[in-house]
Amino acid sequence: MLYTEQEYLEVCRELFDFLLKYTRRYKQDHPETSYSEILGRRSIMSFIIRNGSSELRDFPEEVLEFLKEADLDFEKAGEKYAKIIPEFASKNAEAAFAQNPKFVPGMSLRWDPPRKDVPPNWCVFHMWNALKPKSFLSDPEYVAENFMIIMHESQLAYPQLDTLYTGSWLLSEPRFLKFFPEEFHRNLEITTTEIYWDQGFHGQFINAKGALNRKNAERFLETGKLPFQHRKSHCSYENMKKHLMENFLQ
Repeated sequence: MLYTEQEYLEVCRELFDFLLKYTRRYKQDHPETSYSEILGRRSIMSFIIRNGSSELRDFPEEVLEFLKEADLDFEKAGEKYAKIIPEFASKNAEAAFAQNPKFVPGMSLRWDPPRKDVPPNWCVFHMWNALKPKSFLSDPEYVAENFMIIMHESQLAYPQLDTLYTGSWLLSEPRFLKFFPEEFHRNLEITTTEIYWDQGFHGQFINAKGALNRKNAERFLETGKLPFQHRKSHCSYENMKKHLMENFLQ
């Protein structure tokens, strides 16, 4: 357990304070977007009030009331719920940092079976930090081994899979991009200029300990732009394995 409930309450208060500032900044550049739309579908709200380690798409009553009141008077609602929502979220102090059930224990990467929204030979993979309170990027050999494992397991289960694919803000982070071969870098492209609710966009505002990444938060508040743009890319297993063996697993 990374935090006591009281310590995590302070974490949640800071995250909620950023949520309010984030919403004001987003609204400044997108006056046509309602406060409830920003809070509910384009912010870190789902992370703050997550159930265990999973972000919530279906909000509890406390959050739904906040969204409704925010459209009527954002500043008044923000002041009122600055106490209610962090206290609600802090009750999740222990479960929030438990093992993510979607990932194999100890793994920071996982893969999907073949999907219909990508070519049949593409393997979609996902990231999660299994090394809290450290960043999983702090151990290059560990990351490289995670990639080797998911390529081996996915191809063993589905021999047609031979290409890695993902989309995330991490594809704008040099510390993550170094694990990929030239092919992956050539294929990088921005997925959207919009900002959506999930950690593929907002993970950059959370540090390795699950608290606010103040540096990235301040950059957004100054510019109104994500410090790390959401991008997508793909590369062959063959080139990925060669790159990892030559640079990280010698």
